[in-house]
Amino acid sequence: MSTTTLADAEQSFNVARAALSERDAQLEAGEKALAQAKFEMLQFESILAKFKKEISNCEVDIKTARYRQVGLNAEKQQAADELAKAITNPNAFSTIEKAFDRVRRLERESCLIVAELAAAVSMSVQFKKWMDMAEAARAAAEKRAGTLSDECEAARRRRDAMRDHVAETRLKLAEIRQAIQLKKP
Repeated sequence: MSTTTLADAEQSFNVARAALSERDAQLEAGEKALAQAKFEMLQFESILAKFKKEISNCEVDIKTARYRQVGLNAEKQQAADELAKAITNPNAFSTIEKAFDRVRRLERESCLIVAELAAAVSMSVQFKKWMDMAEAARAAAEKRAGTLSDECEAARRRRDAMRDHVAETRLKLAEIRQAIQLKKP
């Protein structure tokens, strides 16, 4: 009868050790997935910071272009007035050409500023869309990390309970072995 009890105790101990190994493997896989989710979350936070910087740069470009446009409008008006004045003086052909070249240059510069302004606004809008998408992805990664963290904690508790069970089974096995040794003549 003691042999059966010993065999049962050894089998119970081996089953408990196998279950503990399985729990350790599950916990290790969960911790690996958690680390990956945290890494992804950090990557999204880095991307968000880049988008915020780009949006800020676009906003600076927009303000700069607007200020340049205001200043250029005043200069264009002054050049147009000078051209109109020069045209009324038929003896000042070179003055007319200089005034005309200045007006044309200022108009081209104005067109470039308008194009820069439009591009900055368009880029800002696009970066804001991408930032919203990245924020949603970061929030999903954060939620996944939270879920995985909870799962890892539960796996740790199950593993710790299994360790306790293995220790208890080991003690019982040792007690049975000791009892068998004491019964030997």
